[in-house]
Amino acid sequence: ESPVAQAKVADLALSAAGSADVLVLGMGADGHTASLFPEATNLADALDMRNTHSCVAIELANPPANAPYARITQTLAQILSSRHIVLPLTGADKLNTLQQAWKQTNSALPISFVLQQTQTPVALWLAN
Repeated sequence: ESPVAQAKVADLALSAAGSADVLVLGMGADGHTASLFPEATNLADALDMRNTHSCVAIELANPPANAPYARITQTLAQILSSRHIVLPLTGADKLNTLQQAWKQTNSALPISFVLQQTQTPVALWLAN
């Protein structure tokens, strides 16, 4: 089944389930979160708060070599519909990325859109 078809199924399921009470996000050293990758061709659509879809297929021209999978992701609007977001991080590379993302929203660091918003509280868990 194609990522677009899978995204449609997930979109319906997420819409039916409603908002999450707690959403635990990860963050890559490149600043991606969920499957909102900086180089995704449709990243702007997935980050658009007016996007009414809960989930979309993500198109990566060069998927990560260690995870070369077709991907779907929650949209930013769906992520921020959660009541609480938890972002656990470990490692100096991710801390550096976090410090950059904390400065301003930047599509090169999709996590910045989660950090720069005021709609949903974000708890940051830092570990060495």
